[in-house]
Amino acid sequence: MASRAKVALLLLAATGGLALAIAGGPNGSQAAAATVSRNATLEDLAKQLTDRFVDPAVGQKYAAMLRANAASGKYAAIGDDAAFAKAVTDDLQAVHFDGHLKLLLPGKAPATPSPRGPIEESQTIEAAAHLTPDIAYIRLGDFLGREDAIAGIRKFLTDNANAKTIIFDMRTHRGGGIDEMDAMFPMIFEKAQVLVGMDTRSNVESPLEDGPTLRRVSGPDGVVRREHRVTPTAPLGNLQKAKIYVLASGRTASAGEHFVLSMKRTHRATIIGETTFGAGNFGGGVPVAGGFSAWIPVGRTFDPDTNKGWDYVGIAPHVAVPVADALTEALVRSGVARDEAQKLSAQHGPPADRISSLRKAPASVAGI
Repeated sequence: MASRAKVALLLLAATGGLALAIAGGPNGSQAAAATVSRNATLEDLAKQLTDRFVDPAVGQKYAAMLRANAASGKYAAIGDDAAFAKAVTDDLQAVHFDGHLKLLLPGKAPATPSPRGPIEESQTIEAAAHLTPDIAYIRLGDFLGREDAIAGIRKFLTDNANAKTIIFDMRTHRGGGIDEMDAMFPMIFEKAQVLVGMDTRSNVESPLEDGPTLRRVSGPDGVVRREHRVTPTAPLGNLQKAKIYVLASGRTASAGEHFVLSMKRTHRATIIGETTFGAGNFGGGVPVAGGFSAWIPVGRTFDPDTNKGWDYVGIAPHVAVPVADALTEALVRSGVARDEAQKLSAQHGPPADRISSLRKAPASVAGI
C-alpha cells in the first residue's frame, strides 16, 4: 500500500530491467526472442522472490524451480502471455501455497490483491440494514481505504449505537488494508489491546508505517515486528458492549481474515460459518522483466498468542455451519424465530454463488 493502512496496495520498488540480446536468422528470430524474453522474466522473478518473499527459504525454493524450468525449456513453447503467467503461477503454488503470490499479465499490476484476482471496483458496504429494532447488519466486501466507505461505516455504527447485536457479514470480503478496521474497532472495543501481529522481512521496504495502531516491538532476527492495536474512543451508546457476530466463508480473504482473527482472538465476537480462505501474507506488486508484474508477499500476519498465521489453513469459526446458514444462525442466537431468521437471511444475505468456498486446503486441514 501507499499508506500505512493500505497494506495490500503497496507497489514496491522495482529492480532494474534486463537487456536482451537476440540472435538468429529470419526463420528463428521470433522463437529465439520469445525464449530469451521468457527466460528473462523467469530470472527476474526468481531474483525478486529470493530477495523479497516473506519466508527466505521458500523464496529460494521458488527461485530454484523457476531456474530449473527455464533451463529445461518448459515454458518455451507457450506464446500466449496469459497461459504463461498461469503456468508459472501454478508451478509456484505447487512448490508452496501462498494465498496472494501470482505472476500477472503485462499491464495488469494489481490495484489490490485478492485470491480472486485484482479488485478493480470497490464495494466496501454491500448491504446494511436494521433487521430488527435491536439487530444491525452490515455486509462488507473489501477494505480499500476509501474515505466515503470509511465515513459510511462510521455512520452505520453511529446510527446503530444502541443496537444490542451487530452482525458483520464478511462472507464476500475480498481483502484490502486496515483503514476501515482502524475506523471501526475503537468504536466497538471496550479496552485497549493487541489485535494481531505483523512481521515484515527486514531487508525490504515495508508496506507498514509505525503509528497509533501499528506499534513496532522486538522480534526475531531478519524481521521487523509490529502489533496492530486498538485504543477505544469515548463510548457511543451501546456499541462497546453490544453482542457481535462475524460471518465467515471460504471466500473471506486477506484483510477480511485479518478482521476475523482480530475479533476471534480478542473474544470480541462469535465467528459463525466456515473456515476462511487462507491468504495471510501481505506485500505488494513489483514489475518483472518482459512487462509482467508479480504480487509478492513480504510479510505475514499472525496470532501473537500462538505465533501461527493463517495462510493456507484459514481461520476456523467458533460455530461451524453451512455458509448459507450463517446469518440465520446468528439471528436465531440473537432471539429471532428460525422461520423469521431464514426470511431475513434470504432477503439481506448474499446469493449462494458469492459465498461458495474457494479455499484450497482440504477440510481435514484445521484453521487456526
